[in-house]
Amino acid sequence: MKLILENWKRFLKEQSGLGINPEEVECPDVSKKCIQALRDEEFYDPARVSYHMRQAGYTYHGGGAYRKVFNIPDHPDKILKVSFDYLEQAKEMNRKEAEGKYQTSSPLTVKVFDAAKDYMWIISEKVNVIHSWEDLQKFLVEHNDWPFPSSDEYDFHYVFRMLIRPDAPERENDIRNEVIKLLKPTPEGQEKINNKEDETITDSLINKSLFTTIRNFLIQHDLTSEQHIKDIRPENVGYVVRDGIRQFVILDPGFELEKA
Repeated sequence: MKLILENWKRFLKEQSGLGINPEEVECPDVSKKCIQALRDEEFYDPARVSYHMRQAGYTYHGGGAYRKVFNIPDHPDKILKVSFDYLEQAKEMNRKEAEGKYQTSSPLTVKVFDAAKDYMWIISEKVNVIHSWEDLQKFLVEHNDWPFPSSDEYDFHYVFRMLIRPDAPERENDIRNEVIKLLKPTPEGQEKINNKEDETITDSLINKSLFTTIRNFLIQHDLTSEQHIKDIRPENVGYVVRDGIRQFVILDPGFELEKA
C-alpha cells in the first residue's frame, strides 16, 4: 500500500500544471461561465451549457444519468466529467472517485488528475471502453485470465458474474462444474478433466485472476449489491495504457448508485 501511495503522489506531481481550466468556458447568452451556470439554479440549463462546452472544443464523449463526459482540447488522453443532474449525488461521486484512498486502492481505478473545489467536475484518464461481452472475453483471453477462448458469450457472461460475486470462494463447487462444462466440448479440455486440471483452473479463476481483483475491489469499497455486480459490464469497463501495458479499469464504480 505504501508503494501504491508513493506512486500515486509521484503520478500527481508529474501531471501538475495541466493548463486545463473548465471554469473559464464562457456561456455568453446567460453572461456566465458554463460551469458556474450549472451551479446557479436560476440559470440552470444543461442543454445550453453542453452546447457552449462543445463550441469551446470540449466535444461530447458520453455520459450517464448524473454526469456528462467531454473530451478536452489538446489533451487526447484525458476527459472532463461534469455534474449535470442530481447535482449533490453527482458531486459526491466525483469526490469519492478523486479522493486519495480510492485512487490508491487498486489498479482498477481510473486516475484523477484534478477536481473542482466543490467536485462539480473532475479531470481523469481517458479510457478505451470495452463495448461488448465478446470484446471483454477477448481481452481476458489475451491477458491469460480466461482459459476458454471458444466459449460462447452467454457462458462467459454467466461465469463472469459468478466469479466477481463476494461469495465466489464459497461457491467453488458450482464454479468448478461450470469449468468442466466449458472444458468438455474439446478433446484437449476432456484430457484436462481426466487429469484433474479443472481443479487447478477453478482455483486460479477464483483466487489468482482479474476476477479476484475485481471481486476484492468491490468488497473493499462496499459495492457488493446485485446492482453493483450487474454494473461491472461492457460500456462501464475498459483499459488504459500505463507503462506500455494495457490495464483493465472500471469507469464508474457505482458510488451513490443505490440512492438513485
